Amino acid sequence: MRQTTVLRTLTGLLLAVALLAACADTGAGDGEAAGGGPDPTTTAPGTAPTAPTTPPPTTAPGSPGKTQITATGTLRDGVEPGCVLLRSEQGTVYLLVGGDRGKLTAGGRVQVTGVLSPDLLSICQEGQPLLVSSIKPVP
Repeated sequence: MRQTTVLRTLTGLLLAVALLAACADTGAGDGEAAGGGPDPTTTAPGTAPTAPTTPPPTTAPGSPGKTQITATGTLRDGVEPGCVLLRSEQGTVYLLVGGDRGKLTAGGRVQVTGVLSPDLLSICQEGQPLLVSSIKPVP
């Protein structure tokens, strides 16, 4: 009876170790993204990096470490009520936080300037949080 208990305990411990090892993020920092593939921010040897199609982000004044961007795209409603998303022309999805809600109509095209806030918690749970400082309609 005692041998069976020890065997079950060891089996449980081995299973727990195997599960933890499977969940470990071993690729980060090795030139691989967390998903296991190559880091999308690096270029392959022998290829020239391509120029960005949007102006580079700047650091927002008075917000150390915060990145200010300007993005143009189409607005859409999020899956949660009150959540408004901007799909930029480059395909990035931003969660718009603040700003003049009167100008935020689903399907409208706008240019938004704001500060990226990746640490912001939200019930919306989609898009990169962007604290809106200005928004204007574009044709």
